[in-house]
Amino acid sequence: MINDKKSKILIGCLALLLVMAVGYALFSETITINGTATAKGDFSIETSCTPGISSDLYVGDFTYEEYWDYDNPSDFLANYPEGAYKNDSCNVTDNKVFFETEFSMPTARRYFTVKITNKGSIPIFLDFGTIVDNTTVEAVVTEDNGTTKTLTTKDFVTISKYARYYGIATNSTTVNFSESDNLNLETGESLYLVIGLAFPEKLEHSADVGGYTDYLTFAKSVELKIDYELTLPFKQVTAD
Repeated sequence: MINDKKSKILIGCLALLLVMAVGYALFSETITINGTATAKGDFSIETSCTPGISSDLYVGDFTYEEYWDYDNPSDFLANYPEGAYKNDSCNVTDNKVFFETEFSMPTARRYFTVKITNKGSIPIFLDFGTIVDNTTVEAVVTEDNGTTKTLTTKDFVTISKYARYYGIATNSTTVNFSESDNLNLETGESLYLVIGLAFPEKLEHSADVGGYTDYLTFAKSVELKIDYELTLPFKQVTAD
């Protein structure tokens, strides 16, 4: 009987240790992001994306990154209007944001707003120096003689001109954009990234001779589709 009790106690202890081990593994996996050591607390980020410039930015008290250059979105849009787009959408999966739109004429633009909110109980930061983005371009060019050709990303010279950050804003009271590219967000604070996709004035490709050539010089019409993917590297702010 005594041995039986000891066996039950031993089995119970082993089961408890197993539960503790599994619990620790799950806890560690949940709060250790990109190998960053953490303080105690909940790490929780809410990311959303909406086409256009968010109505949130037209009201409230925001700090704008210096290259935004405008006091409010209305002034910005007056100088860089959007239009001539269709089939635009964006969605979020984990820390990746996917955008797409189609354009029918040069200089057309479409903006998207990514909102990132710290929903946890510990500070987080976004390292702008390690943001990863990827742009895919496809153009259907109809020439004057009626010939149609489909161009893909590899056919273009400078892909970076098709997608870029147009502005960064936050309701954080402690942020100074000029001091660091790493933006800390306390609990409840939000960061807004305004992303712009654009049909540039020229669709340049690398000719065999003579340097760059513009597809638009011989095109009757061009339908341009842009797919853009943004990976946001969130981390926790570690305790000293």
